[in-house]
Amino acid sequence: MEGLDKRYILPYGNSLVAVRSFAPGDVVIRDTPLLAIVEAEEVLDKVYETHSEFCIRADLLGKDASIDFSLQMLQYSSASDHVKGCVKRLFTPDIQQSREEPYVRAARQYADQLSALQTSRPEALACSILGPVVSTCTYDEIVRVVLAWVCNSYATRDGGAALYEHGSLVNHCCEGNTRYRYLEDDADDDEEDATSESGSSHGGYGLFIAVQPIQPGEVITTCYLGWDEQTLMSTRMRRKLLVKTKLFTCTCPRCSRSRDPYRALPCPACGGGSSSGGRGGGCGGGSTGGHAESSGAAGAASSGGVEGGGDEGGGGGSSGGAATEDRRGGGGSGGGAGGGSSGGGGFVYWRGGSSGGGSGGGGGGGGSRGGGGGGCGSEPRPW
Repeated sequence: MEGLDKRYILPYGNSLVAVRSFAPGDVVIRDTPLLAIVEAEEVLDKVYETHSEFCIRADLLGKDASIDFSLQMLQYSSASDHVKGCVKRLFTPDIQQSREEPYVRAARQYADQLSALQTSRPEALACSILGPVVSTCTYDEIVRVVLAWVCNSYATRDGGAALYEHGSLVNHCCEGNTRYRYLEDDADDDEEDATSESGSSHGGYGLFIAVQPIQPGEVITTCYLGWDEQTLMSTRMRRKLLVKTKLFTCTCPRCSRSRDPYRALPCPACGGGSSSGGRGGGCGGGSTGGHAESSGAAGAASSGGVEGGGDEGGGGGSSGGAATEDRRGGGGSGGGAGGGSSGGGGFVYWRGGSSGGGSGGGGGGGGSRGGGGGGCGSEPRPW
């Protein structure tokens, strides 16, 4: 781990801090997985191809079983003491404070199921592939390890996941200073075969590559949402997704700003909108309309409109403002609460633009509750 130091930083826990400078493009971390699992469906298919319906193993791993958790625990239970120690030091949420979160409930239910099987069918469980889990792991350990996977794993190939000794200590930031990539061992013949201190080899390795200058003393961060359309979500949507999938509320600099400059980017779904007004353009937003968050006004558009989209629409620029969480798109040119030649497109998270803007009427009469969807139409997009 050359160039990095491990430090405990509240409220994040164990973190990595740069002790030298990194330039964009530098490999900050190159790490082989401590533990890695394949996509669950691949294992389920193998189980049901290999074992008959009367087989204890297939019986205990029914198609509705928590196969992901089982794969994670099997990897952990057969690992070395060094690997187990690394996993136990990874971040996990306070189970009592987060007990209502879906993943925490699921982890506890999984541990409850194993405990119930150990009581009702101890011999069958001992003979099953889950035997090592129940014989070596306590109830609390099972819950903690499952949550460590939820909060700290990274995607590998074909839907798999991995935990890293160093990479899993990298903190989240919606505009992180590194980008994560997973590569197969044969993806770069010039690289040496990567092996972590655990001595494990999982056919690939993770890279954390600097995407901006990193100075000594800076915490190493990456975006847990990846680098696709999810990073362009509104702050509210990003936070909602991180709470659901990683069990924490993001307070990074980007989420703490009153205005997110990423909202000025054109919509990747349709290419519409621009950066002139409000919080940026978007589907159906036209050349100057503001792009509002869930209910607030987006600010004046540059062609004379009063405010961009919002809960009740509003004026726009030459093609009114779009509203991301709205059911009523903004108005068109002419300002005020409506009017203009074309209403701004409003569209709802994961439900497309079915209730967005549409054509606005003249003067102040139309537009504020425009008709059919604008921009992307009914195509679901995370905006």
